[in-house]
Amino acid sequence: QNVAADVRAQITKMASISLCPNVIGQFATGLMVRPPLPSEPSYSVYASERAAILGSMFARAKRIAAALNALPGISCNAAEGAMYLFPSIIIPPKAIAAASAAGLAPDEFYCIKLLEATGLV
Repeated sequence: QNVAADVRAQITKMASISLCPNVIGQFATGLMVRPPLPSEPSYSVYASERAAILGSMFARAKRIAAALNALPGISCNAAEGAMYLFPSIIIPPKAIAAASAAGLAPDEFYCIKLLEATGLV
């Protein structure tokens, strides 16, 4: 409220400008939604780069799922169609009893103990 109206208008204009994607971002989005056709000269490069990127992403997701599955009390299905993994944490009966004694749900107890032990959220 202590800002002059013309200054406020300039601040609003600057904020509005940053809402628009830059030219490179618009170009990249255009390529993403309309990739080269097989008849176009750049198609072979596009197809090989796309295959390499997707292969690398799949390999990383597979490695992470394997690492999660190697941890005791954690299981994780392989990624299918996306990079998302959803690990399942099996809370041991002793931890469930400790959570109950603390008046907490087992998952809440687990998260609090994880935060206290590691600082990870």
